Amino acid sequence: MWSVKADDNTSGLHAQHVAGATDESVELSNNGTWASATTFGMKMANGVITSCDFNEANAMYYNVSIKALASTSGDLIQIIA
Repeated sequence: MWSVKADDNTSGLHAQHVAGATDESVELSNNGTWASATTFGMKMANGVITSCDFNEANAMYYNVSIKALASTSGDLIQIIA
């Protein structure tokens, strides 16, 4: 589960959760883009939001859980270490 700031970039997460969107992606790395990641990175290309609710401990944050889904080709999760 991740806690993300509630803003214009994340305002659609709850609607995507309700709609059952299955094309969610997550990219975390030590640089601004996946292509420029060098020492750390994790990328999941296909996922579904399994929960999205307000973080009760912090104002203006969502708790979001995403489950990785296998596609017909490609990697489930890519890691740079």
